[in-house]
Amino acid sequence: MKMKHFRELTAALLVAGLLLQSATAVAPEWWSAQGVFKAGAAADDYAALNQGQLKNFVRAAVEEMNAKLPGGAGEALNNLVVGWRANAGTADDYAAANVGQLKAMGKLVRARLEELNLSVPPLGTATTDDDDNYALANLGQAKTVFNFAIEGGDADGDGVMDAWEMEHFGTLGRDLSLDTDGDGVSDHDEWLAGTDPNDWRSRPGASEQGTVMLAVYTPVVR
Repeated sequence: MKMKHFRELTAALLVAGLLLQSATAVAPEWWSAQGVFKAGAAADDYAALNQGQLKNFVRAAVEEMNAKLPGGAGEALNNLVVGWRANAGTADDYAAANVGQLKAMGKLVRARLEELNLSVPPLGTATTDDDDNYALANLGQAKTVFNFAIEGGDADGDGVMDAWEMEHFGTLGRDLSLDTDGDGVSDHDEWLAGTDPNDWRSRPGASEQGTVMLAVYTPVVR
């Protein structure tokens, strides 16, 4: 078999595998929560994926991460979505998206989840030799790339998301009754308040406790 035909056959088998996964896998909850698909709309996994649909997958993932994870989706992803909204009038969201663009967006989102120590399934195959990044992507492939849960997780059962503990302490199972930054608030209460347990200036009600400098008005007596 000629190498060209072999690559074409391999690419076709990869597409078929991705479509089979998308047809049998259970959709994650955030798809419906963040409006990835219109309610009641029939999804055709073989339909071509366009730029707007790809952006919508990323937008939904970013908003779900912002709602559920400590630090949210992070600065880079949030800035990306803000930029899309700012240029909505000039972008061609109906233009076709290719496999390379789909993989690039998927890697950005997955990198943030991995940064927060959350597990995500592998993206694509172990080798890149069989990938055709310029091939048109389809909806089934996008559904496979973005088929992962966005949940905090609590492996040590202490009521605090593992991602938050790893972000601030680098370990699980820590005694959260401690007051790491010495600001009078326990690490657990800082978690509840959304403040930084390693920074004494970041604590519940800190904005109300700061020093307020007042400019005094002295009337001129004539």
